[in-house]
Amino acid sequence: MTDQATFQHALRAAQARGDFAEIARLHHTAGDEALQRREPEQATHHFVRALAAYSQIGDVRGVGAMHVRLGNIALQRQQPHIATRHFRRALFAYEEAGHEKGLVGVYVGLGHVAAMQNRIDDARAYYDRALAILRRDLPETHPAVQSVLQHRNHLPSQDEK
Repeated sequence: MTDQATFQHALRAAQARGDFAEIARLHHTAGDEALQRREPEQATHHFVRALAAYSQIGDVRGVGAMHVRLGNIALQRQQPHIATRHFRRALFAYEEAGHEKGLVGVYVGLGHVAAMQNRIDDARAYYDRALAILRRDLPETHPAVQSVLQHRNHLPSQDEK
């Protein structure tokens, strides 16, 4: 869904049907596309609407996913308190849904917040939690594992704090 007219038409049709799952999907996709275009304000607009629709239908995983995305946008804006709030809400949603793999993004996000706030031990602990989940199913060479390791390994050592 790349053009605005197509999006608006699909959104109006979903709203007319009261199809909150489709409304959530449309806004979720539009938000991801806005992030790819480096338009965080537009992405936030869509993610907030997707979050409302996911909440309406009780899609806890969708709620968690939107909170992770909103937390990441807050991180990019250097808003650690807002990011933390979103990551904690995502943590609650994913725990409620029993969606352990979703927790990886939450722990990485909380690790970034802790690093931003110079809470190095907390950052390391969050990255370690993410790594523990990833390593259950993925080899050490997998890009997801390597990405978290890179963040963890770039933290200052105990001596540098």
